Amino acid sequence: MSSYPLKNNSLVVLVALNMMLFYKLWALERAAHTLETWHSYSLTDSPLPQTAGEWAQVLQLQRQFHQAQMNKWQQILQSSVTLLDQMKQSLEKLHRGMITPEVQQESDPAPETLTDQ
Repeated sequence: MSSYPLKNNSLVVLVALNMMLFYKLWALERAAHTLETWHSYSLTDSPLPQTAGEWAQVLQLQRQFHQAQMNKWQQILQSSVTLLDQMKQSLEKLHRGMITPEVQQESDPAPETLTDQ
C-alpha cells in the first residue's frame, strides 16, 4: 500500500508532462499554419517587384523571414525533445515504481506458509 502515493505522484507528473507536450505540439501546428497563411497573403496582396533593387529587397526580406522561422523551429524542436526526454524518464521511474513492489511481494514468503511448515 505504501507504493500507491509513489504511483499517484508519478501519474500526476506524467499527466503534467503530457499536457506540456500537447501544448508544444499545438504551438508547432500553429506556427506551421501561420507560415502557410503568410505565404498565401504575400503572394496575393503585393505586386511583383519591377526593378533589380526591389528584387534585392524582397530577397533580403525572405532571408530574414527564413532565418527567423528556422530559429523558431529549432527552439520548438529542442523543447519538444527535452519534454520527450523528461517524459521518458518519468515513465521509466513510474515503471520501476510499479515493478519494484510486485517483485518484493513475489520474493517475500507469505507469513501463513512459514507457520504452516
